Amino acid sequence: MTTDETGNSGSSLVPGLAAVALFVVMAVAIVQSSFGTAVAFPEGESIVAHIGYAMFDLQGDMGTIASEGFLAAFLIIAIGLDVAVDGALFLAKREEEGSIVALLTDGGRELLDTAEATTAATAEEASMETDTPDSTDTTEGSR
Repeated sequence: MTTDETGNSGSSLVPGLAAVALFVVMAVAIVQSSFGTAVAFPEGESIVAHIGYAMFDLQGDMGTIASEGFLAAFLIIAIGLDVAVDGALFLAKREEEGSIVALLTDGGRELLDTAEATTAATAEEASMETDTPDSTDTTEGSR
């Protein structure tokens, strides 16, 4: 038997035994379960059309495949997704003093201020480059 850092022997054995016991219980349940015989769909029937008819709870022209209507579930899911999108839009907008402000922010700073600062920094770098003499200018040395 092995010991761990604290000197306890067999403490890592318990999770392993629990996993093996769970595997045995699941294997027994799967092996002893019985399923009915498989039923195939009738020849020549459109499965996709029947799924559509069942989803929208249309009873006419369904053919021979019996199904349940799922219109209520479809509408509940549609309303739930609409509420989620509306909630996301509500959380995304920002208001200051009763008016909606543009969402151009980065950590609370306006991106336009950052863009102006970047433009000013590049203009300053450009002016510094024109002030320094160019070391590759060879016009004076060719005389």
